[in-house]
Amino acid sequence: MERITVIIPTLNEAETIGSMLSSLSQQVVEVIVVDGGSGDSIREIANKFPEVTLITSQPGRAMQMNAGAEAASGDVLLFLHADTALPDGGLELIRQAIVQNGWEWGWFNVRLDGHGILLRLIGWLISLRSRMTSTPSGDMGIFVTTKTFRRIGGYEELPLMEDLDLARRLHRSFSGGAVIACITTSARRWLEGGTVRTVFLMWSLRWMYFLRVSPKRLAKWYADVR
Repeated sequence: MERITVIIPTLNEAETIGSMLSSLSQQVVEVIVVDGGSGDSIREIANKFPEVTLITSQPGRAMQMNAGAEAASGDVLLFLHADTALPDGGLELIRQAIVQNGWEWGWFNVRLDGHGILLRLIGWLISLRSRMTSTPSGDMGIFVTTKTFRRIGGYEELPLMEDLDLARRLHRSFSGGAVIACITTSARRWLEGGTVRTVFLMWSLRWMYFLRVSPKRLAKWYADVR
């Protein structure tokens, strides 16, 4: 059986991570929380779960996930955002994708946890886009064999778009795809920023990245308009 390590980068995510850790604690899986210097109670929450390892790194999602991967002992790495939840049987679906399908990497379809037709449509479109382009975003539960992750040098430590960069490099050389089941991620980004405005912002960032605008410039623009 493929051993899975779940890597969760955090920065002031105490309000959301407790339920995720509670769910993961009921499964046979290594869990590494990589904190980027939170000022909340993340340490106290993580310490409630003996099977969870909490480490710290410099802030920055790519750096945090690389630190988690360096500490991992599993055969497969699953990168989860703190505000996401795996579907029932999600870990077994990953094992099936790796063992039965022969994939080196993959991701889940996604749905947003809010109510309303528009949010459901957004999740469906994100899933469709990712399947068509093989470039999932980080909140879709990207998983990859440890051997392959280390072979390609892990995440590029970019200020933004580290997920798309990783997916593009993996898609170029290794077999993978989308698991049919949906991971559930928080809709707070869309609810707080405005649904239509956030959709436009996310798609604009994505297209500018594919037009080779530097992640550093995109991160600055994102910080200015968010």
